[in-house]
Amino acid sequence: MKSLLELALEAHGGLTRWSQLKAVTAGLSVTCALGQIKGHAGALQQIRIASFFRSVD
Repeated sequence: MKSLLELALEAHGGLTRWSQLKAVTAGLSVTCALGQIKGHAGALQQIRIASFFRSVD
């Protein structure tokens, strides 16, 4: 029986494909009532985050 990790890797291109990736980026917006109460409404809207898997040359 295959592990969950093996199934997930196969479903998304295999380990060889994942080994080629260098980074992942995401765009997101976070809103909450507490931010509005504290006067920071919209502080985390339309932000972009990135994570690098290994050092970039």
